[in-house]
Amino acid sequence: MELNIAIVDDHPILRIGFKIILEESKYVLNSYTFESGKQFLSEVVDLNIDIVFVDLLMPEMDGIETTSILKKRHPNIKVIAFTSMSDLDSVEKMMQEGANGYILKGASLKEVNDAIQTVANNGNYFSMDIIAEFSRRTSNALSPNNTLKNIGTLTTREKEILPYLCAGFGREAIAQKLFISTRTVDKHRENILNKTESENISVLIVKCIMNKIFSTDKISKLHTEL
Repeated sequence: MELNIAIVDDHPILRIGFKIILEESKYVLNSYTFESGKQFLSEVVDLNIDIVFVDLLMPEMDGIETTSILKKRHPNIKVIAFTSMSDLDSVEKMMQEGANGYILKGASLKEVNDAIQTVANNGNYFSMDIIAEFSRRTSNALSPNNTLKNIGTLTTREKEILPYLCAGFGREAIAQKLFISTRTVDKHRENILNKTESENISVLIVKCIMNKIFSTDKISKLHTEL
């Protein structure tokens, strides 16, 4: 698997440093850097980008707006939020706009590789630090948007699939684990999103973590199976 990866960050030193890390990754064919969301969006049409790492805090157009516009124009490009911010409200907004993963700056090459591999295989990746932070929130602190509705209406098979979705497994990986077809996974995935009133898998993950449906230990253990 060789991918074209983009980096969008307004800090030149961080851009260059992360590009050096990416060039050590076994998954990266080409890497491109951009100093702003506007620059990236104006040039992305000429590049065959598979995954883009987007910083949250940028002047003029932040990572949330950049992701929102990108997902409308190029929904197949995967987005990983890459920032020093661990502010959960920002994470939630990023996920609602369709980001496929979230890691903190300072992540190891292994975690960067794990994130790339997971989202490239149609999964969703969350840094364990972010998962732990979400788990600290109690159900009493939940906003109405993060209430996990109708969890009791999930079928036995849907409940079996749910933890794998929350651990970031893509459709092919889930199908192999449960010895079912990817078509069956897609159908159950759609039903789970509809029943829980989640816009996408990233939002579902946030809801499950914040409502303590799964422990961080369980998610961490499943992460090792990816």
